[in-house]
Amino acid sequence: MKTYGFLLTMMLLAVVLSECSGKAGRQGRNAPQPAMAGVERTDTGKYPLDSLDVVMPDTLEEVAWLIDNRHSRFHALTPKEVAQTRNLLKKYIDSGQYEADHRQPGDVSFSGSRLPLPLEKYARQYVGYEQAGHVKVFVQLNAVCTYGASLHNLHHRLLYVKDGGHYFGDATVDLTADRVEQFDLNGEG
Repeated sequence: MKTYGFLLTMMLLAVVLSECSGKAGRQGRNAPQPAMAGVERTDTGKYPLDSLDVVMPDTLEEVAWLIDNRHSRFHALTPKEVAQTRNLLKKYIDSGQYEADHRQPGDVSFSGSRLPLPLEKYARQYVGYEQAGHVKVFVQLNAVCTYGASLHNLHHRLLYVKDGGHYFGDATVDLTADRVEQFDLNGEG
């Protein structure tokens, strides 16, 4: 019986590690991601939401706190605004801009676990708000490999991890200015 438990644990560990390393079989980095069980798709029309896009409602306590803390007011995001946010984040990560913004002069160890995962590896929680005439989006990034089947919980609370390395992070996107205003991984300054 102990051998069975050990083998099951090792198989589970192998699956989790392959997901986190980005080497999950033949799918490749840019393959479309399957819809996650328990995650409802609420998209319609020309700008479909990805199955890992979760637009947070203003009824959650964490969202109300975030809005108050930023001295702003809630903005209900449209599917087009979510797509714009996702595209800006993807371009920011893929272009290497994160490294350019965060590498210190003379730092030769800036690589691997200090760089963001591809955007497709993150579940993304979006909170829209208006501040000083600009529509902005706070995005909480949670690596899929750390949550797996629990992704349906992303609809019920804004997840935050104090220090999870490049598996967790957050960003602020200014849709009015069409740019990523801030992007940080947990554990980085």
